[in-house]
Amino acid sequence: THRGVADQVLVLSGADRNGALPSIPHYLATRTLVILMSVKRLSQITQLLSQSGHPPDLPIAIVERAGCPDQRTVRGTLETIVDIVDRVGHNAPGLIVAGFAVNVLSDAAIED
Repeated sequence: THRGVADQVLVLSGADRNGALPSIPHYLATRTLVILMSVKRLSQITQLLSQSGHPPDLPIAIVERAGCPDQRTVRGTLETIVDIVDRVGHNAPGLIVAGFAVNVLSDAAIED
């Protein structure tokens, strides 16, 4: 969360026990979604986000190897993130952060 930007954070698993995709809640501008273990399913996740009303310009960050010296953040929007990750590649493990709180991240990131 970040004061004035997001007052909720919801953490979801990228897959349930049976491998099914997560149930994405309807869009709320003040909510940040964190989706774990899901970058390999990024295209499907972005489709689910779109279907649940999330806008194409919603900021998205892929945080790889969080907390490690080689942590990397790749940023884009709901509309662009799949193409960006296709272009720059992905280093597992990673998580997806979706919401306007992404805009206040201060680390160096690969951006579109």
